[in-house]
Amino acid sequence: MRYFLTFVLAFVSLFSAHAEDQLPSRHQHLATHIADATSSLTKEALSRALPAPRVAAVAERLRLLDVKIIAVADSPWGLGAYYPGVIIVDSHLNDETAEVIAFVLAHEYGHHIAGHWKVEMGRALALSQDKGIEDPAQMLELLGEHPAQAQSHKHEFEADAIAKQLLVYNNLWSPSETQRLFKTALKRHETLSHPASDARLEALHVQP
Repeated sequence: MRYFLTFVLAFVSLFSAHAEDQLPSRHQHLATHIADATSSLTKEALSRALPAPRVAAVAERLRLLDVKIIAVADSPWGLGAYYPGVIIVDSHLNDETAEVIAFVLAHEYGHHIAGHWKVEMGRALALSQDKGIEDPAQMLELLGEHPAQAQSHKHEFEADAIAKQLLVYNNLWSPSETQRLFKTALKRHETLSHPASDARLEALHVQP
C-alpha cells in the first residue's frame, strides 16, 4: 500500500506543477489511471467518514492546512495513510492523546513534505522502461514485484524524524506517548516496507 500511495502523490503532484504536457504519453496514461484510483479511494473514505474533533484540533494545531483529514471506522488503510491532499486515519485515533494523534498525522505528512515520491517515481519509471511495460496497472504491479526495502525503510525513518521536529516545534512531543504508540498500535517486526518498531524508537532517541 505504501508504494501505491507514494506513486499516487507523485503523478498528481506532477499535474499540479503543470508538467502534464511535458510527459510522454505512457506516463500521462499512468497518471490518469492513478488519479482515477485516488478519486475512487477518497470517495470511499468520505462515504465512511466519522466525526473526529480531537484529530481535527490536532491537525489545526500542527497547521496541516494543505491536506484533508478523514477519519473512518476500522480503516482498511491502517492507522494512518497518505493520499494526495488527504490523510486517512482510523477513527479510533480520535480517542488517543493529542501527542499520539500528532505523531500519526505528522508522520504521514512527513512523507509528503520530504518529497519521497520523487525517488519512488524514478524507480517505477525505470522498471517499466526496462521491461517495456505500457499498461498503467502493470506498471504499478512492478512496485510490489520489485520492492526496495532499504529505500522504503529510509523513507520511514525520515518521516519519523520530520514528525518529531513538527511535534517538538508545536509542544506536542512526548517520548513516553511515542513509545506507547510503537509498543501497541504500531508494534511490528521488520517488513519490506517498514523497519521494526524498536529500530524506529531508537532512531527517535526513545527507549524501546
